[in-house]
Amino acid sequence: MRAQCVLVATTLLCSGAKFHSFLYTGSKTVRVNMESCYGGMSTRLQQRAVTEEGDKFLFNIVTGDASLIHHFDPEEKRLSMQYRHTSTPRPKKIKTMPSASKILLNVFWESQTVYMTEFLEAGNTANSAQYIETTKNLRRRVCRVRRSTSRILLLHDDERPHTAPTTTEALETLKFEVLSHPPYSPDLAPSDFHFFPHLKRDLKGTHFTSDDEVKQAVTSWIEQRTPEFFIDGMRKLV
Repeated sequence: MRAQCVLVATTLLCSGAKFHSFLYTGSKTVRVNMESCYGGMSTRLQQRAVTEEGDKFLFNIVTGDASLIHHFDPEEKRLSMQYRHTSTPRPKKIKTMPSASKILLNVFWESQTVYMTEFLEAGNTANSAQYIETTKNLRRRVCRVRRSTSRILLLHDDERPHTAPTTTEALETLKFEVLSHPPYSPDLAPSDFHFFPHLKRDLKGTHFTSDDEVKQAVTSWIEQRTPEFFIDGMRKLV
């Protein structure tokens, strides 16, 4: 029987866009190259990119995903290293953890820009009904920006609210073409290995006192991204 893999951690190695994950197979945890695991999706996209005018196909994809943003996320050791003289005593280090206060960020973007950001505060539950309303707003936004009512290529992960029968039916009605993930592969979207790792790296070490401060920081960060940032994220799919 083929082992069912569960994604438990992802580390982005920015040099060369190489990244690995740890997969639990039921008997042991192994470190694997996520680019090879994700090759099934890449192969499919490469085939469509060849037959559908290359970058034009990739750049028409709208991708979306959600991730928790903490009010405080401690800096990584390599980011917090400071120069000190050999005679200077070592500073006392206090073990810190991400704060309990957090907010869920849902973001949809393409090769040129971010179409939507949506924040779900603590106590609210992401479900099919909520996701359908989100995609309705997304559809209106994309059609307004592109000045077109044609079908929209959508790449998101396989979380239950995204794959529920009611959601699937609604997405078809709204004229979304959902790009599927191959069986037994991590259901990664570009937000997982590009957008969120960069965002969280830049927010590390900052103390936010409220959800509104987090929202403002995220909005400001997005406004500072160049088109090349989004293009790079889409090209990593193939």
